Amino acid sequence: MKPIMQKIDPASVSIAAFNSHRWARVALRGSMTIDAVRENPSLWANVQSYPATRLAKGDRIDLVSADGLTIGLDFIVTRTLAGELWLSKPARLVQLEADALYENERYQVQPVGTSFGVYDKRAKHLHGDKTYPTAAAAESALHKLAPVKVA
Repeated sequence: MKPIMQKIDPASVSIAAFNSHRWARVALRGSMTIDAVRENPSLWANVQSYPATRLAKGDRIDLVSADGLTIGLDFIVTRTLAGELWLSKPARLVQLEADALYENERYQVQPVGTSFGVYDKRAKHLHGDKTYPTAAAAESALHKLAPVKVA
C-alpha cells in the first residue's frame, strides 16, 4: 500500500506573472519530494482550488525541496484537469551545498523552504518565526543574536 501524501499548500506557492505565462516557485514541505510531486498530479488539488494560485497549461514552475537543498528548475505545466496538474521534466536539477551556510557554537543558518532561518542548536528549533530571503540576511540576524566578542 502506498503512503498517503499531503497535498501542496497554496501558501507555499509564490507566483510572478509575465506576458505569456506565469512563473511559480513552490516550497515543498515535510517529506514531499520533487519526484513525488511530478508523479502525483492530484497533489496539486489545493493549489488549483484557489484562483490566486491556480496554474494553467504553459505556466512554469520551480520546485524547492523541504530542506532547500534541491531545486527543480523550469518545469512546464503540460495539462490540467479537475484539480490535477501534470508537469514536464525539469530543465535541470540543482543541488546546493548544505555545509556552506554559516554557524557558530549555538546558532546555524538553515534553509527554510525558499528562504533561510536561524536555527538554535541548543533548543533544537528555529529561533523565532522570522525567515530571511537570503542566507546573508539570516547570517546578519544570527550575528545580532550572538555578537562576536573581541578580547
